[in-house]
Amino acid sequence: MHRNPEKEEAFIRNLTEMILAKLEDEKFGITQLSEASGLSARKLRQRLHTATGKSISQFIREVRLRRASAMLENEEFTVSEIAYKTGFSSPTYFNTCFHEFFGYPPGSVRKRTTEIKSNSFPDTEKLADGVREKTKLERILIQRNKLTIGVFIFIIIALLAAGYFILPTYFLNNQKSLKKKGEISIAVLPFKNLSSNTDNQYFIDGIMEEILTNLSQLHNLRVVSRTSVEQFRSSSLSAQEMGKKLKVKYLVEGSGQIYDNKITLRVQLIEINKERHLWAESYEQEIREISDIFRIQSEVAQSIASELKITITPEEKQMMEKIPTASLSALDFYRRGFHDCLNNRYDKAKILFYKALEHDSTFALAYSGLFIVYKMKHYYVSYYSEDYMDSLLILTNKSLSFDSKYWPGYLGRGEYYILRGQHAEALRQLNKSLEINHNNRGAYYCLASINSWNNYYANYVKAIEYYQKALSVDYVELLPTTIYWIGFVYGNFAGMPEKAKGYYKKAFELEGDSIKYFNELAYLEMVTGHFTKSIEFGLKSYALDTNNRESLRCLGWCYLLKRQYQESNYYLNKLAGILKKIGEFQTSGMIPMGYSYLMAGNKKEAEYWFNEQKRLSEVSLMYGRWYSAWGYADLDLGIYFAIKGDKAKAFEHLQKFANGKVCPLFVITDLKYSPIYDCMRGDEEFNQFARNMEAKYLAEQARVKNWIKEQER
Repeated sequence: MHRNPEKEEAFIRNLTEMILAKLEDEKFGITQLSEASGLSARKLRQRLHTATGKSISQFIREVRLRRASAMLENEEFTVSEIAYKTGFSSPTYFNTCFHEFFGYPPGSVRKRTTEIKSNSFPDTEKLADGVREKTKLERILIQRNKLTIGVFIFIIIALLAAGYFILPTYFLNNQKSLKKKGEISIAVLPFKNLSSNTDNQYFIDGIMEEILTNLSQLHNLRVVSRTSVEQFRSSSLSAQEMGKKLKVKYLVEGSGQIYDNKITLRVQLIEINKERHLWAESYEQEIREISDIFRIQSEVAQSIASELKITITPEEKQMMEKIPTASLSALDFYRRGFHDCLNNRYDKAKILFYKALEHDSTFALAYSGLFIVYKMKHYYVSYYSEDYMDSLLILTNKSLSFDSKYWPGYLGRGEYYILRGQHAEALRQLNKSLEINHNNRGAYYCLASINSWNNYYANYVKAIEYYQKALSVDYVELLPTTIYWIGFVYGNFAGMPEKAKGYYKKAFELEGDSIKYFNELAYLEMVTGHFTKSIEFGLKSYALDTNNRESLRCLGWCYLLKRQYQESNYYLNKLAGILKKIGEFQTSGMIPMGYSYLMAGNKKEAEYWFNEQKRLSEVSLMYGRWYSAWGYADLDLGIYFAIKGDKAKAFEHLQKFANGKVCPLFVITDLKYSPIYDCMRGDEEFNQFARNMEAKYLAEQARVKNWIKEQER
């Protein structure tokens, strides 16, 4: 579905105003904001997550905290007074939330003034339509006929991968699998800008980003991602406290400033356990050529590696010393475009990426930026077209043609081949990406997805291991979500419900989303055959939001499995109405929807959903989409033809699904209990198919259990 950036911005502004209008009301929460916005909690949660990536409660809390910070700086109130004025139930809770969000206690906030000087680099946000005011530094460089300064901001395009796609190892039970013998772990903290002009921060951040990227490409070095360390930008915690939170052995701290055409930089390496400085170096460089700045960044990374006794291969050294673009304008346009991408302003981002390429047509990062734009704008609308996502391959090929060692390019290729259902090639490209950068979380998420959902390649042990590897390098963005994913593999795939419940509980403790928690438990109880318990959890979720699609879906399916058709159709009919209204793209689940209508006597509506499932499944098989490559298009067509009484075609498709390596628990539950299969249960061919599937399920479950025992030794 197309997004409207302007409407999303207005939507966020309106929500913020609603919260601020009730700022002192500590009871103003999810329900109240939902009512004020005129949206159901489910719809509000969906729109807010799409626009900001945040949950409702998180968004409300952050609005309160930002206003509290402004009040602390500009108004003469005590911390306790501001806590109550911003809707917190107690000063203690306010202090905890404030410290966690900003990285320092509210009591340390002081009034600040920012001095703006003319010798600073310009704010990239002021760039417009290709017109850019030249700074003093740039004028000097032009007069000297030297190349423009460029700071290579190597953004982790791994965000492409799992809608993406993270988290502390201490949340996992199987920590041993995350630790390689002799592995060294390090985090590069946000560098401090010592310039009087805070607008120079982006320049200092660029240096920090490049040093982090250089280190992340070294083998046997685990480097925590940029997003994970961002929480410590203004932290008052000690190095030891930050290191423990990030689960690393070493920290890199830095500070710097730019003045005219000179840069000064100080970087130090800290050993966490002993809290001592192992290495420190100061740099002062007059920038005469673009290579001057990249030389410093490369030198810092190589010095740190040397201090940690990490051998740098000639290939790694070459990557560290590479200069990706000679155009500062190209870089500025790219960074602005990527910022717009992160805020879902894809139309604006597209224009900026193309402007970057006007200044440097060989700039690999700009092609990766366009990859994000085309994927997000055309993923659903082009699903039925023959050239589905081909633009993604063109863009990744372009980026790699200019830089054959560009790991995000291989990651992008991997994702393209996943979407096109070519998983053998996807695995090859993803592994290439990891060969260049083993701290590449996006590749781990793609590999985890293949090894859980693709029944022809699936290996649940590998899926869990890949999720854990992603967790070892990124502790922030999708922490609760990824924990849910691991629990889902254990429970809904491998049939280990108690293991899954442990992960769900941890995710809920972090996220606090009761609706999601109840829904996950409802699905888990359903696939394990505990239908009454499943309905109990589903009704708890439904009570919190009667338009919650996952609650409606689970309740409808569970009542169907219990053969309570009136109740099943009540919830699925409501779900169908919502889906048609919002135009949500569906891949599966339409057969149960149709069957509930069939049993309720509404044949017309039943045929609509049956035919929709048939249409999508056949297109998926025709074009080799991911849905067919996983095996589920054949499974759904098998069910469709069984309902239609064409057993020959039904078994033809079911046998194709049976060629998979594994069979997840949720399919076994359907085969055992779903009334949809009643028309086939007296047939020995079907019974043999069901036994074959259960044998594959039990074999994979046994493998997972044996792996767990090995981890516990």
